[in-house]
Amino acid sequence: MTNAFRSPVADARLRTPVAPVTSESARPVPATRTPRRSGRSTAVIRYRVTLHDLAAHLLQVELTIDEPDAEGQQVALAAWIPGSYMIREFARHVVAIEARAAGRRVALTKLDKHTWRAARCKGPLKLTYRVYAWDLSVRAAHVDTTHAFFNGTSVFLRVLGQESCPVSVELAAPADGDAARWRVATTLPRDGARKWGFGGYRAENYDALIDHPVEMGRFTLASFEAERSPDSRTPTCRILTTKYVE
Repeated sequence: MTNAFRSPVADARLRTPVAPVTSESARPVPATRTPRRSGRSTAVIRYRVTLHDLAAHLLQVELTIDEPDAEGQQVALAAWIPGSYMIREFARHVVAIEARAAGRRVALTKLDKHTWRAARCKGPLKLTYRVYAWDLSVRAAHVDTTHAFFNGTSVFLRVLGQESCPVSVELAAPADGDAARWRVATTLPRDGARKWGFGGYRAENYDALIDHPVEMGRFTLASFEAERSPDSRTPTCRILTTKYVE
């Protein structure tokens, strides 16, 4: 059996194959197309992020969709990040992806550079994928043995048609080596996680989710309050800075 999770350096065949070109599949499928859903859903979109292999610069993400689209759920990764609108094609860093439902593999069809469609199935639908994170900037993701950083646009697949659903995120704590002493810095609202800790976080919807970068590592924290004028009614400003520990 072929291993779905292979090294991004050793194998360029990791991408899910594109469907054969037919009169139907040749039609363009816009990345921004949103499948219709009937009724109102109270489903929660769940992500679990694991530091899969620090030396190989790999993040693993598990995405669970409780109520997938009955016509075949589509997911997509952003091509750009808000505030920096150059096309970056984050999906090219997805080095492996698979889908399962009820314990069985679900076929995935790649519709374009950054959109996949799962075959029809009953939920929950779980996608597991790995992201190669080796971009030392503030716009994408970077993972090594000293720290891990990512923006949501480069890591979290968007569930088309369910962008307004609430989101839960579990940041899995590394268990081995120096990374076991890492902490987390993010403005995502905590949902069970301790302050500066791994664990549960949440977001109101997908747009809110991708607006909170995540940093993991060993760092010192320094904060200060900016002085306000006596007649000011605005809250005191608190600024957080980080300094990495060598």
